Amino acid sequence: MERIAIERTADELEEAEYKSLGEMAIAGLNRESAMRRCIELALRRITDRSFGVCVHCGEEVKSRRLEAVPWTPFCIRCQEAADRGDEGVLESAEPTLLDAA
Repeated sequence: MERIAIERTADELEEAEYKSLGEMAIAGLNRESAMRRCIELALRRITDRSFGVCVHCGEEVKSRRLEAVPWTPFCIRCQEAADRGDEGVLESAEPTLLDAA
């Protein structure tokens, strides 16, 4: 974050470009941070032997899904519900996410 500086210039287009680049850099850092958090949680699930079990429904997460997204806390059905914004599914993962923060 320290490397992202706000550049000031008299040229409005140039300043808009700097702002856009800064926002993209922040979005990239946010994605990286979220990915690290998900990986840390997956490592914790390995340690507590709950890896491969959906944190919402308790069903086994299929091996093909784990091969594609090894850090996933959800089976495909619950992930689809979470993507739709299902509060129940999102709340089931929330305590785990808060523990990692």
